[in-house]
Amino acid sequence: MATPQQVIEVAASQIGISGTNNKFNQWYWGHPCYDAGVYPWCAAFQSWVADQVGGLGYSYSASVSGICNQLVRVADEDARPGDYVMFNWDGRSDTGWADHIGLIEWSDIAGSGYFGTIEGNTDGAAGGLCARRIRYNYTSYFTAFYRPVYDGVPAPTPNPSLPTLDMPQIKYRVYADGGWLPEMIDRHDTGGSSDTYAGNGKPIQYLAMDFPGWYQVRTKANGWLPRVYRYDVNDLENGCAGDGSDITGVRCYYDTPDPNKTGWIRIRYAVANVGGDFFAEMEDDIQDAYGDDYAGNGGVISAFYAYPVRV
Repeated sequence: MATPQQVIEVAASQIGISGTNNKFNQWYWGHPCYDAGVYPWCAAFQSWVADQVGGLGYSYSASVSGICNQLVRVADEDARPGDYVMFNWDGRSDTGWADHIGLIEWSDIAGSGYFGTIEGNTDGAAGGLCARRIRYNYTSYFTAFYRPVYDGVPAPTPNPSLPTLDMPQIKYRVYADGGWLPEMIDRHDTGGSSDTYAGNGKPIQYLAMDFPGWYQVRTKANGWLPRVYRYDVNDLENGCAGDGSDITGVRCYYDTPDPNKTGWIRIRYAVANVGGDFFAEMEDDIQDAYGDDYAGNGGVISAFYAYPVRV
């Protein structure tokens, strides 16, 4: 972990970078990003900064609410340098879907109501700009403040008067080398290893997943198989995806059951082929920059991971 000042210094060193196809988007998405409507980068910038200092206690996200709703919300007047601020420009107080995020550099909210930020994708420039902004807290737009995990900064006590959202979990298992491997919960192995993915280097023949929505696989024997909605490793017909041959593609879709409780959720997932590195992450069945709406390139898959993100 880092100190707030270290994070602010890293963020400040990026001031002046502009355009959608920047290093923050390329770092996060793993490919060129030219469409500003598809790749807004205010949250990707903050995630990149957090990664440069070794992480700040949350899973990186290109979604504002995907970052903030992993953290403890603090009262406006308690905001301090190093906190994040969430904005909704239309004034709505929904924290499950937010418009913009900034890193607080200084705050006088308790006095004048003003605070200063370092923000990505701001300032009205084509494709956005990394810049300092001065904001006023008591205006038409909505703000909410969140504190990352820092060295030497006590974690704030959650305030029940400030609404928070639940983050659901995704459970999954893969069948490889003649057996089912231990269950994964998001990117945590319940079998006790430090692996952040499901797989043992051998071809995967079945995939079972537990989340609200559906998943399907492409196999060497039969191509794309029907969607699966259940999670039961003892039912190879309806409780998991696969036909016993090697899997070469995976497609998933998260169907948010209660957005008022969790915010709108997508499933983010990725695969790696035998002997290869992970490909770029996918979200739901959204097409990537190459027009694909699934994970994989036709090779035999040996590793898989998935986790939920807010959008």
